[in-house]
Amino acid sequence: MEKKPRGAGKEEGAAKDGKTEVAPPPRRSRRIQALSAVTFKAALSVLSRRGLAEESLLSNWDAVVGPLLATRSHPQRLQRPRKGEAPDGGGGCVLHLKVEGGAVAMEIQHRVPQIIERVNGFLGWPAVGRITLHQGRVRRSIRPQRKDPPPLSPERRAALDAELAGVDDPDLRAALARLGEAVGRLSGEIKRR
Repeated sequence: MEKKPRGAGKEEGAAKDGKTEVAPPPRRSRRIQALSAVTFKAALSVLSRRGLAEESLLSNWDAVVGPLLATRSHPQRLQRPRKGEAPDGGGGCVLHLKVEGGAVAMEIQHRVPQIIERVNGFLGWPAVGRITLHQGRVRRSIRPQRKDPPPLSPERRAALDAELAGVDDPDLRAALARLGEAVGRLSGEIKRR
């Protein structure tokens, strides 16, 4: 018997054995979906009201400005020029950044042309013409702390000491021992993974 897809060849209210057939309810997907896929529409509407419809700029801010400046600044909104206003220097949009005060604000002010170039390159079009800095508290993402590598095994320690026995200068021998121990610990961590 040939199987047909549901509802194929049946008309609405068609009788089967004298009974009216009711359409089955739509099937729900039982797959697990990523939270980002489910909330993207809601987040996009909220972000666009705040002027940041470019959510990729928020999520990849550390790739745009570098990890050091990304921990001390974040974009607040991308303000488009009003109708009738002449765009400033090509892009016309103003990127508002919240930065920590003091030296960080001065560093970012110094790098404004570079940041504009990087943001425009990241977005793929000349979106930003100007950057406005707002000093205040910046939310920092919590990063997991790196664990120390495991200690050097006794076999590797003995091999390292045997290699360094021929070095006459004690300062050089101590420096080479520290280097050999660090390399041995790191290679032990890589093999352990």
